[in-house]
Amino acid sequence: MAPIDWNEYLQGDPVPGLHFHCFRWSGQGGLLESYKMQSQRNPGTADFDASDLPPEATRHYLLKRRLVAATFESAKQAAEWMREQWDASPPKITHKDPESRQQFAERTLSLGKPDVWSWWYPEPGAPTKVHLAVVPCPYHWPDDPEPMPCPQPPQ
Repeated sequence: MAPIDWNEYLQGDPVPGLHFHCFRWSGQGGLLESYKMQSQRNPGTADFDASDLPPEATRHYLLKRRLVAATFESAKQAAEWMREQWDASPPKITHKDPESRQQFAERTLSLGKPDVWSWWYPEPGAPTKVHLAVVPCPYHWPDDPEPMPCPQPPQ
């Protein structure tokens, strides 16, 4: 099977003037699926502000400045960061091709869309979920009157 050309498949011009905030979380994956954790995963509560759990809406990562793992000025650098995280804690079994996934991330990010990678990592004693998110900035969700605030401008 021939590799997918994501530049051909995902149409559009790259969005100029973006930078990219990267976030990494690993822990008990069941916490992400528990309704009891909703206040920690949605903004507007003290639980959300104090929590290290990934937010339910990817754009809300921009409200968690202290969780920024890296900031890059290009989609290529951000996609490379995602791949490095994958390589550092790879899933035991996967159907995903990390090279194609990295190319998809680079293309998606260049179009101004966030990207999330999430997988189970077989850690002795307890299954661990790895959750990566890269959010372009400035990021404007269609329903928001203003772009989300930038947590950490690039240096």
